[in-house]
Amino acid sequence: MPRTITARELHDALYGTGEIALIDVRPEAVFGANHILLAANIPLGHLELRMADLVPRPSVSVVLCDGGEGLAELAAQRLAGLGYTDISILEGGVNAWGAAGLELFSGLYVPSKAFGEYVEHEYETPSVSAEELHRMMEQGENMVVLDSRPMGEFTMMNIPTGIDMPGAELAPAGPAALSAPSP
Repeated sequence: MPRTITARELHDALYGTGEIALIDVRPEAVFGANHILLAANIPLGHLELRMADLVPRPSVSVVLCDGGEGLAELAAQRLAGLGYTDISILEGGVNAWGAAGLELFSGLYVPSKAFGEYVEHEYETPSVSAEELHRMMEQGENMVVLDSRPMGEFTMMNIPTGIDMPGAELAPAGPAALSAPSP
């Protein structure tokens, strides 16, 4: 039987110096509605397929969380069968985290979005409004529209003529590229 960990204990562990893998085993859509910022989402049905890629060392401290519906307990059994040896379950799931006054986040890819917003602000990345882009497209301006979201988001909704190019592929070659003048 895996150990349980309280929301406050998990908070302290996440911001401590030890290595920890926080895995939310709920379906992606449920995870996207409310989750702990540093949690990786591996839905229960994908656990055996993705866990070794994301947490390759079975001795690492793994904390599982869910919405309190028992998915974490099932995941703990599966991980033990895969050889993971240090498994804990967040007592009460993400609801207990919120009830403890700790912040929950909504959306997917929140850390990377926050990083992108930081870079946009810090380096004053130029942007255009949706209305301005529409006007530019209607006037036939010579341009390329790049969409930096992951393919899953791009296929659900995108700008006509847009090309999917996930953010990591747009990263400059180095710090000098961030300050290079536009042609």
